[in-house]
Amino acid sequence: GMPVVTAAGLVGRISQASGSRSTVQLLIDPDFRVGVRLADRPELGTARGRGRGEPLTADTAIDLDVEIPEGTGLVTSGVDRSAYPPGIPVGEVTGTREGSGGLALDLIIEPLADIENLSYVSVMRWQPAE
Repeated sequence: GMPVVTAAGLVGRISQASGSRSTVQLLIDPDFRVGVRLADRPELGTARGRGRGEPLTADTAIDLDVEIPEGTGLVTSGVDRSAYPPGIPVGEVTGTREGSGGLALDLIIEPLADIENLSYVSVMRWQPAE
């Protein structure tokens, strides 16, 4: 479950490990979820993968009438007992849309890490506080 990063930001998390290798669940995986916050605002959301070649999406509690500029950064939220420490860069907002409940914005996010061209990654030794 430990976070996997590059210098650009979050890549995913360790999903399996053995003595000689690890498997990484990439943040573009449709089953991947991570708590995020806007880098310059306190609002929280949950980002999820949508598959290869697709942007991430994040559901939020941000009112529909709030304008979030393109290029706004998102980082891991690090809320209580989070699987990720706070402040790891995740991506940038490329657009917004009405959320499924019609009351809040969903954010469209371009990951900062180049998932298609990974050479070296780092595993963060992170244990959430209990």
